[in-house]
Amino acid sequence: MHRIAEQNYWTGSLNRRRLLRGAGIGLAGLAGAALVGCSDSDNSADGGAGSPAGNTKAGGSTVAIKRGGKLTVGVGAEPAGSLNPHRGQGGGDHKFFWTMFEGLVQYNREGLPDTKYSLAEAFEVVDPTTIKFTLRPGVKYHDGNMLKAEDIRYNVARNQEEAYKPAARAQMLPIQKVDVVDDRTVIFKLDKPNAAILTILGDRGGQVVSPAALEKGVEAFDRKSLGGTGPFKFAEWVSDSRIRVQKNPDYWRKGADGVPLPYLDEIEWKVIPDTNVALASLESGEIDIAVPPLSEMDRLEKSGQYQLSTFTGAQWSGFYFNLKLAPIDDVNLRLAIAHAIDREAENKAVFFNRFQVATGILTPALKWAYEPVASAPKFDLAKAKEYLAKSKYPNGTRFTAAIGTNQESATRGALYQDMLKKINVQLDLVPLQSVTTRTWVVQDVNSALSSFSIRADPDGIVAEVVHSKGFYNAGHVENPQLDDLIAKARESYNTQERKRFYQEIEKHLATNPYDMYSTYTAQFRAARKRVQNTDLTFGAEGKERYDEFWLNG
Repeated sequence: MHRIAEQNYWTGSLNRRRLLRGAGIGLAGLAGAALVGCSDSDNSADGGAGSPAGNTKAGGSTVAIKRGGKLTVGVGAEPAGSLNPHRGQGGGDHKFFWTMFEGLVQYNREGLPDTKYSLAEAFEVVDPTTIKFTLRPGVKYHDGNMLKAEDIRYNVARNQEEAYKPAARAQMLPIQKVDVVDDRTVIFKLDKPNAAILTILGDRGGQVVSPAALEKGVEAFDRKSLGGTGPFKFAEWVSDSRIRVQKNPDYWRKGADGVPLPYLDEIEWKVIPDTNVALASLESGEIDIAVPPLSEMDRLEKSGQYQLSTFTGAQWSGFYFNLKLAPIDDVNLRLAIAHAIDREAENKAVFFNRFQVATGILTPALKWAYEPVASAPKFDLAKAKEYLAKSKYPNGTRFTAAIGTNQESATRGALYQDMLKKINVQLDLVPLQSVTTRTWVVQDVNSALSSFSIRADPDGIVAEVVHSKGFYNAGHVENPQLDDLIAKARESYNTQERKRFYQEIEKHLATNPYDMYSTYTAQFRAARKRVQNTDLTFGAEGKERYDEFWLNG
């Protein structure tokens, strides 16, 4: 995997006011984004550009790229309420909106901010709190309007507006001011140095939407998002059935054949909650890509009939806690729960030992920042009972957990109920179509049995999940010590120093848990042989990308 050395880069860039182009050698070099996890496959950022023009590898031989056709993908759930990248709340939403929207600075499959994929064709680090962006000329939104610098100021302002309900608001607040110099030039003034800001701009908050389209109605835009600049544009969303996007004929980025992307004419996601049904649909040829049941992975690997893609550490899975609601507001009860969960047993019983037991909030995919947390709670019934005895509920208690409506959630919920009964704690499961709404918007459940998809920079994880203003920190309990550690990790431009701060955060969470980390999940996708470029399935954060897929037959 290509890596950019971070040492001395920041000092050099300040001295020379370097204009940053091409492979994204900006703040990411010093922030350590170059070391963020990749999938196990060869996720080349060039997307086949190294092959002969107009050709790519397929089944060991070089074949000409074929344009056109529809890719059909099975997904377990539709977007969590919105296709607007700013307002969507589900970790699985990215695969939908990344086909339609692009960031001011987009990161590549190695986690590096990369102007090759960005709406900014260049950015200049003027000083530690000032960044100048030059927009790519001639970019057109799906609604027909042209991208201009004033749109960037508008998008940042909306993402900082609480009433707009943006999921990434906390991450965008460090942008203190946006100055529009001309139609193609904007300057960001940050409140403090921020090593994560360019990678953040590649996620929800940095995705650029057409102001004209959004001003027609925020709620309407949630369902019919026709204001992006991406390779595909919105076509249809039929609830609990399908989502379709179609080729953007005005897209700016070129493929390996020298012609503007995308190669495909259309993508359709079919909502198939049951992975067994999804696999049957793949085997019958109804869909091209499926999330296979873990129980079938051995068979699929041995058969050789499908292309299998894997990404390890795409999520942590377990309990989110609402620290403001009794009885979960008691730290000793949370520690009792964390010690009562047998993670090894869960991995074996539910996940066929294909996941990894978790110790903290950062997963192994975040290679430069991750370390196993030695002090993390682990299965120990004696310790669980000791912590319960120290809590306000020494004789036991009960609490609620929102869970999904699929079979896996039900199985895990029942398993957790049995484990917690051993310390006289009753878990009341609340099956919901939208775990997100009840947990982080209404906030009337004690916990959620769910998972969190990693971000390309660890700041995107800790700031969203455990910072006092983070969207996924239900209750928003103030913790100056933890907020200060998150700020220090963000403000340092030294990779090793950032890592030390993240390990301090992990140690803090081990003794004052905001969540219970059970497993680090792995992502698996099975694709028919006709689907090409499946080695580009996962981005740096373990979520699907389809912009360079094409069909051979």
